[in-house]
Amino acid sequence: MKKFVSFFLVISLPLGYYTSSQDKIYWDVLRTLETFGEAYKHILFYYVDSLDASKLISYGINGMLRSLDPYSRFIEYDEESEIDLLTDESYGGIGVVIDARGDELIVIEVMPGYTAQRQGIRVGDVIVAIDDETVTSGNISRLIKKVRGKPGTELKLTIRREGEKNLLEFHLVREKIKLVSISQVDFLTEEEGILYVKIDRFSKRVSQEFFEKVREAKKKDSVHKIIIDLRGNPGGVLQSTFDLLDLIFPRGDTLIKTIGKRNEFNEVYVSKNKPFLGNIPIAILIDENSASASEIVAACVQDLDRGVIVGRKSFGKGMVQIRFDLDYFGTLVLTTSKYYTPSGRTIQKLNYLEKTKNVVQGEIKDTIPSVFFTRNKRKVISYDGITPDIIVNQSKHSEITRELLKKGMFFKFVNKNFANSSIKNIESLNKRDVIKNFINFVEKSDFNYTPQYKKTLNELIDNLKESKNFSSELNALIQMQKKIKFNIKDEIQAHLDEIFELILKEIAEQTNNRDLRLKVKKSFDEDLKVALDILKNEKKYREILGVK
Repeated sequence: MKKFVSFFLVISLPLGYYTSSQDKIYWDVLRTLETFGEAYKHILFYYVDSLDASKLISYGINGMLRSLDPYSRFIEYDEESEIDLLTDESYGGIGVVIDARGDELIVIEVMPGYTAQRQGIRVGDVIVAIDDETVTSGNISRLIKKVRGKPGTELKLTIRREGEKNLLEFHLVREKIKLVSISQVDFLTEEEGILYVKIDRFSKRVSQEFFEKVREAKKKDSVHKIIIDLRGNPGGVLQSTFDLLDLIFPRGDTLIKTIGKRNEFNEVYVSKNKPFLGNIPIAILIDENSASASEIVAACVQDLDRGVIVGRKSFGKGMVQIRFDLDYFGTLVLTTSKYYTPSGRTIQKLNYLEKTKNVVQGEIKDTIPSVFFTRNKRKVISYDGITPDIIVNQSKHSEITRELLKKGMFFKFVNKNFANSSIKNIESLNKRDVIKNFINFVEKSDFNYTPQYKKTLNELIDNLKESKNFSSELNALIQMQKKIKFNIKDEIQAHLDEIFELILKEIAEQTNNRDLRLKVKKSFDEDLKVALDILKNEKKYREILGVK
């Protein structure tokens, strides 16, 4: 009750109490808050039906946030665990990675040592129900989240497994699952000492993991060059980003500035230590899903000409969020400042400006693309993410391949035919035999697919039938429709190279064969091939960085 009394005492202050320009914002808060509170009171008291006061205030907060940037959001207490997963090193779970494949929820990874593995859950198991709630297309996203929870609590899974006639039922107790920030560290070419490091997320321990894993690699062989893969990395803890950058840059380099409306949110981050990596050449891999902390690392490496950036333009998240706990309701995650790279540019996409134009007073800074310069006077653009020094255009999958991926056919095929195999190299797999077996598997499955050209032709014929004005053209199209014979075997054969590649990638993942995974990556990963080519060619590397 004390909180409400103090609130009403504050808003009863005389109008002339706030006089300075700094205090104007406080007066705006009190004036508008009084109006909001009055409307809220009338709605609760007089609306025709009884209302949930907590839900109503949540909708009000979310309504305000929808007029701002895409990262400011309100999180109710029952959703707190979801945001904690972005910043914590661990969470409560059973030790599986699950994903939606079509309308099915499938176990795609079983972590060693946790309850799921100990009790016999397998990769490829189809989760039919969770706590007796049947998995459907409508609830699949919510049920994925339900697998996580407080350590010590129980979870019931109903499983359908290949080769088992009856459904299997597992009662599992959630444990504390430790998240790994770095999923792979391997020498790509030992003779040249090129080390590959895949960073999946920026947890609190990412810099420590990086240091330990690279130091361990150094004990095995000399590290002369390094590729840091940040593709698909959504970011994480801001401080961990600077801890990692401290291992790359020499003491005294200005890295990132954060600038907001209020001085307490303005920060300048400067490297503090002797760089663990020394001066070895670096290549950073990024793509359209590299965001936030990943973009900060790439921007610093690019602006300070510390290495070459390879891949595709990054996501474009250059805003800083602070968490404010709201008594009784939840947490407000609010954008309070923007990142600025060493050259002074921002990396934020401008896709939120249209939403804010009605509530923002004055002009928003950094709304047009601008040219900035790296340490070696190379031009970089301040706009819409980080543009790589070398752009690698990704080849698009064919329509049939996209459909096979959507329906989880590669996963199901490998799980049935290769899950327990001991394949050591991709050369041992006969391409013709693998494709033949895959075709047989798809033909016997419930895979339904109609190519777009057939859909378009069918729609055109239907439209002409309704028109009744183009009888000769209609007859010609009907004859064409009869002649075009769709055959799934022919479709797969027409795109067998990309389909075989995806099968190999799936085999490498499901068999958890480290050597095989590395061979597949070196054979088919175009970004990695380009990065390797640059690091092997010192002259080319120096030219890209503008080193004379």
